[in-house]
Amino acid sequence: MTTEQWQVWEQFIKFALVGCSNSLVCLVVCYFILFCFGEGRYLFGQTLGYIAAVFNSFFWNSKYVFSNHKGNKKIAFGKMCVCNVAVYMLQMGALYLLVDIMAVSEWSAPVLAILIALPVNFLLNKLIAFR
Repeated sequence: MTTEQWQVWEQFIKFALVGCSNSLVCLVVCYFILFCFGEGRYLFGQTLGYIAAVFNSFFWNSKYVFSNHKGNKKIAFGKMCVCNVAVYMLQMGALYLLVDIMAVSEWSAPVLAILIALPVNFLLNKLIAFR
């Protein structure tokens, strides 16, 4: 494995660790909404959780994962938001498919939707937001 290939893998591992914290933030908010307002609110809970996770993500990705990025942080945040809109749509589509079509529990489907979106999220952030 070349040094460049290893650096990409190392960056992906860091991104995945930050992603775990994002997932935790997202799931805590989503489960809080489900717990307080009842089942059927999973899309709303996921949306609020995702928004909170975006801010968490930018903080940790700019400080830890893509710390060598030398561009304007406001522009990077805007690009990251564009990337996250695409990932959000993928995640919400997966969530809807899992819950409403495949009858997966509203409590476990968010975890699966996050896992589906993780590699896409990494690629978009690496290639667009923090390029």
